[in-house]
Amino acid sequence: MSFDAHHFSFGGNGNPGEQRNSTAIAGCRNSAVLSVLFVVFQLTGCVSDKVDEQGSLTSYQQTLADQGPQERADTEGRNPHQPLDLLRPAPSATGSITEDRERPQPPDPPEPVPPAVIVPPDVEIVEGPDDDEIIEGPDNTPEQDPSQPPEPSEQVPPAVIVPPDVEIVEGPEQDPSQPPESSEPVTPAVVVPPEIEIVADPVTGSKSVELTVEQAVARTLANSPEIRVVSFDPPIAKQDITRAASEFDMTAFGSLNYDDEDNPANSIFQPGESEVQTWESGVKQKGLTGLEWSLSYGLTRSWDDLVGRTLPTRYEPMLSFQLKQ
Repeated sequence: MSFDAHHFSFGGNGNPGEQRNSTAIAGCRNSAVLSVLFVVFQLTGCVSDKVDEQGSLTSYQQTLADQGPQERADTEGRNPHQPLDLLRPAPSATGSITEDRERPQPPDPPEPVPPAVIVPPDVEIVEGPDDDEIIEGPDNTPEQDPSQPPEPSEQVPPAVIVPPDVEIVEGPEQDPSQPPESSEPVTPAVVVPPEIEIVADPVTGSKSVELTVEQAVARTLANSPEIRVVSFDPPIAKQDITRAASEFDMTAFGSLNYDDEDNPANSIFQPGESEVQTWESGVKQKGLTGLEWSLSYGLTRSWDDLVGRTLPTRYEPMLSFQLKQ
């Protein structure tokens, strides 16, 4: 195709067949351009895979959501000695994520040891018919004269049938006048909490600790500042109660007063110098209804230099009982 043919085709004067070919080529170019634009739009508008990555946390949450609510050992808090039963999974619950971790199994209970039978020295052991051992007491009954009334025989210890799997141990002789020794109290077993293992990631170097629900709750409660502050409330309340109760205790009181005056006077009928001393002591108590009673004893000593006074030194005792409401 020459330049002239192209020129005439755009001008509308070319061959009709060549015009259809040009239109088809233009349509293919437009489709290619639209396809390129669509691909570029998809590449620039899609979300990165890292943003929507399904990590371990998302999988854990999805697993918990699929399982539904987990059954607990206690739902009403009926056992005050086991408050963590509200958080502890029920033994019948299956499929729990927290129970996938292998936990140490308790040791097998020891085989029961047959009890030991303490045989006094005056008891005889006799084998029974079924391979059992029969413990019989001594036969110390003396021969009696038929003409004499029978004497009261000593009490014979009863026979005890001992099974074959029971061990017989002779115990020490005990003085009947001494009280039996009390057995030592058994010290309760102390439950040692398991050690917490800190695991370090070899790739990132970050450290993590695997905790059970009980360990996590215990450490959260122990390190909570609100709980530490609230833990001081019982001692403070105890002091407040003691202070409030002390208001109703019996209280002893006392007072001492000394007054000395030296005023020169122009008349012989007025004292120029005088002294007054007062002592008072007593007890008082406040009742529950607000009534307060007090009992006190006071002594006043007065002296002056008045010439016409018969007793320059005087003592005035006073006993008083008061009620205040």
